[in-house]
Amino acid sequence: MPKGRKPMVDLKIRREWLKLLEEEGWTPTQIAEQANYDVRTVRNYLRLDSEERQRKQATLMVYRDALQAHYHDMSALAESLSAKVQKGEPVTAEPDLNPTVIALREHTKHTTLRTKIENWNAHLQKTRDLEKLVQDRIKEQVENDRRLHSFFPDNQKQMIGSFATAIISQFRRWTQESPPFNPNKNYSIEKLDGEPAGLRYNAYLFEFTTREDAEALLKMAARYEAEIRQWTETVEIMELLKDKEKQQKDLSEELSYSIYRRVFPGKCRYCPW
Repeated sequence: MPKGRKPMVDLKIRREWLKLLEEEGWTPTQIAEQANYDVRTVRNYLRLDSEERQRKQATLMVYRDALQAHYHDMSALAESLSAKVQKGEPVTAEPDLNPTVIALREHTKHTTLRTKIENWNAHLQKTRDLEKLVQDRIKEQVENDRRLHSFFPDNQKQMIGSFATAIISQFRRWTQESPPFNPNKNYSIEKLDGEPAGLRYNAYLFEFTTREDAEALLKMAARYEAEIRQWTETVEIMELLKDKEKQQKDLSEELSYSIYRRVFPGKCRYCPW
C-alpha cells in the first residue's frame, strides 16, 4: 500500500498499536513499517491514546477515592448510630442539617436496615408517649387525692408535689429497668427531734406529727405502686420493654454489617458516580 495521507485510524487498530508498544516492546517506527503508516501518524495516535487512557485512569482513581471517603463517612455514622442503640436512644437526626444522614437514608431506603431503624424509633417514641401518660396520670391523681391533704396541713402543695414526684421516680425505675426502690431499704420512719414522725420515701423526707400518719402515708404509697402496675399503660410499657432487647440486638447486628463491610447498596444524591 503506497504511503500518504490516510483516513482516521480505526480504534481497534490503534489499540493494537498501543499493545505492541507497551506489551511487545515495539518502537513506533517498527509499528509504522508493519502497518504501512507514516511514523508521525503512528506516534501521534500513540500519544493521544496514551494520554486518553491516563486521563481515564486518573478519573477512576478520583472517583474511587471519593467513593471510599463517602462510604467511610457513612460507616462512621453507622458507628455513632450503633452507640446510640446500645444506650437505648433513638437513631434519628435532622436530615436537613446532616448530609451523611441523608446519604445513609437514601442508600438504605429499600433495605432491612432502614425498616429496623424506623421500627426502633417508633418503638421508643411509643414507650416515651406511654410513660408521659402514666406520669401525668400519677401527678393528677396524687394532686387530687383528698386523703393526702390531711397529712400536710402546712406546705400542702409542695409536699403533695414531692409525694407525686417520689411515686413517679419509682415508676421510672421500673421502665428504665433499674432496680426498684425496696420498702425494706429505701423507706423508713425516722425520728425527728426525738419523735418518730418522719417518713423517708425514696429521696424524700416527709415530716409528721405522729408515727401513725407516717405509717399511713407509707401504706398509701404502697397502694399507689400496686395500682400503677395494673394500669393498662404500664402493662403495655412492660411489654414494650420485653421487645426492646430483641429490637436492640437485631438493629445492632444490622448496623455492624455496614460498619465492617464499609459498602452500602444503591446510590444517593452525594455519590461521586
